[in-house]
Amino acid sequence: MDAPFDPLFQGNKGLYLMQHHLKTKAAGQRVVMLPLVLFSDDTSGNKSKKWNKFECWYLLFGGLSRHDNAKPQNIHFISCTNEMDVLDMTEPIAQQLTLLETEGVVVYDAYYEANVLVIAPLLCVICDNPQASQLLNHLGGAANKYCRFCTVDQRDTPHLIEERTRSKTLQCIEMIQLQPTEAGKAAMSKEFGLRDVPNFLLHIPADLFKSIPVEVLHTILLGLCKYFLKEVMPWLSKAQKKELLARIRAFNLSGFQDKVHGNVCNHFKSFVGRDFKAWAQMAIFILSPYLSSEECEVLLSCTKVFRIAYCCHFKLSDAEEWQQLCEEFVKNVKDYMPALLKKKKVHTILHLVECMISYGPSSAFSAERCESFNGSVRMQNIYGNKQAPSRDIANHFACIEYLRFICEGGVFNAEERCGSGLQELYKSMQVQQFLNFVPMKELNKGRIIYKPGSARKACSTVQFDSLQVNTVGLSSVKISELLAMVPPFNVLIMPNESIKHQKITTYKAVVSTKCTLVHSGDYVELCAPSNESVHPSQTLTEEEVLKYALRKEEYVGVLGKEYAAKDQERRLAMELNSDATNPALVQDR
Repeated sequence: MDAPFDPLFQGNKGLYLMQHHLKTKAAGQRVVMLPLVLFSDDTSGNKSKKWNKFECWYLLFGGLSRHDNAKPQNIHFISCTNEMDVLDMTEPIAQQLTLLETEGVVVYDAYYEANVLVIAPLLCVICDNPQASQLLNHLGGAANKYCRFCTVDQRDTPHLIEERTRSKTLQCIEMIQLQPTEAGKAAMSKEFGLRDVPNFLLHIPADLFKSIPVEVLHTILLGLCKYFLKEVMPWLSKAQKKELLARIRAFNLSGFQDKVHGNVCNHFKSFVGRDFKAWAQMAIFILSPYLSSEECEVLLSCTKVFRIAYCCHFKLSDAEEWQQLCEEFVKNVKDYMPALLKKKKVHTILHLVECMISYGPSSAFSAERCESFNGSVRMQNIYGNKQAPSRDIANHFACIEYLRFICEGGVFNAEERCGSGLQELYKSMQVQQFLNFVPMKELNKGRIIYKPGSARKACSTVQFDSLQVNTVGLSSVKISELLAMVPPFNVLIMPNESIKHQKITTYKAVVSTKCTLVHSGDYVELCAPSNESVHPSQTLTEEEVLKYALRKEEYVGVLGKEYAAKDQERRLAMELNSDATNPALVQDR
């Protein structure tokens, strides 16, 4: 029988099941599921402060690991324009998404060396809160029902209520369209919190109301953390601000990836996400002496929400407890700092755990990695001819995708493939920086020696078993011996023959006047001040080392980590501009 039916017999009854249409299309070929993640954002096409708005769409793959997900070469450009609204760009995107999820596409797989059927459903869309409102035909915070997840009213206390769905939204839009007057349409739009504009994304197989998670960068870091500083900073006196800056400088940041840049008292409104990420982790220790017990309770609950949002692992058994922490934060804001209730992002926190249940930790749907890709689009516009920027940017990224495909071993017509020489050239630093937008800082991270005489950390994955530092005393090694153990490609500049026999001293710990410790086992050269000669193998006394550390801005040898704490206490006293140390403050730290 030619009809696509498979008979299954159960006793005397015949049960006929229709064959899936994708199974017919695959025709015995391998089927590959490739979930897609879209990113939508508006960025400036100018490097100056003059705003030149570009609406951008990027593509990511949902099945990558957390490490590969953050690489710039795994972010793919789709389109951008400075002459259209974001919804006007969605028609071809919606058509392609529908085709990829319902029909799939047959491609040749170079790994399996055979044709495969690729099914690519939409996993989620990453964007900030205003962009998400536009994609969902939502009015945003100006509407009575200001939440894009549920129908909570701004006249009520923030709480979870009936969720928005695509079917109900389309019904509300139809009711708005049936209004006879423009005034009636405007009133009903504000009441429903929806706008009547064409949106092709509302008709794709995926339900966008469940596919746009809470964006933690703008909701927590640039939202809650920034709001709290706006409430607290105006009430601090000049003396308290001075002491606050001293506390920040004396805070141990050895375990932080980033530090707070600039003056937090005056410049916090200009802080970016990485500044607030560091600040959120230290704020409870820095600000507690200047806050009331109620404000400390709000700040403590805010830091708990931050910990939830930036966790690395998530268990479903913790969902109920974490939801209670989010509700506790909203309750504390209502009781102790009601002025923050006007901020719509306070209510959005209540939907955070629900999104983490669907997509895992927030690093899976974080916007930081895609925000950094905006710089690559901006550079293409700056160095273009400005005649047709959208076309020129798209052509440039298409050329980059072709070159990547060829250099990574892509196959044309199941026969033609680039040679090994071109693949090796593709791995070079210059090509990686050009094609994959990898910063030179990242490319040089694994290099052990940058320049003879510079103090640099060794790569954490490299171990020198025969040269490990002992627990007591000092040891030294010749540069020639170190070069014998280092792979040649990890040496950026080969030292001269005249200094290869000099010795590099290894210490139990190394500290600078900025209290930055270099780990045990790293190799540095002891740098002496001008007009002074300190031999690398010279052993300094405790007093000389501490005095030397306070005077120099370079790495110096220290025989133990306890001297870093002493240096930190002295720097705290110096920051307070006092002749004598402040015992109370030192004891408090």
